Amino acid sequence: MSNTPQYFFSINEFCKAASMSRGFFYKICKAGKGPNLYKEEEGQRSKVFIPADEAQEWFEQNKMNLVEYTYDH
Repeated sequence: MSNTPQYFFSINEFCKAASMSRGFFYKICKAGKGPNLYKEEEGQRSKVFIPADEAQEWFEQNKMNLVEYTYDH
């Protein structure tokens, strides 16, 4: 069982919900247009999460704005 609260997305879960690759996810984050990320330190590793409410807000604000990042319809 995961220690991840149900109200957070992992990067993989977010990418799956958004139908995007991790590479594309990091591209939009680098451009400052990705969702807010939160890190939880766990030993030598960090877990990165996206709160579900912030993910929902990102989806609403960026629904059709993916063309800017080379996604053609």
